[in-house]
Amino acid sequence: MYCSLSEGRDNLVSYIEEYIVKQAIHVQFNVMSTEILKAAQKNPVLYKDMLVSLVGYSAYFVELGKPL
Repeated sequence: MYCSLSEGRDNLVSYIEEYIVKQAIHVQFNVMSTEILKAAQKNPVLYKDMLVSLVGYSAYFVELGKPL
């Protein structure tokens, strides 16, 4: 599902506000476009240094399997 930039921003702000209300202690976001991720899948050598956060760890995007 695609949302506008302002809608995406508002969704992120709402998420962070609720996270704070629930007194969570850590959050980390990676924000990049679908286009960049698809480009990295097609031409990984150009994106070999791109790190993404997964559940509890970071990994190089181009080394991840497609299901992740």
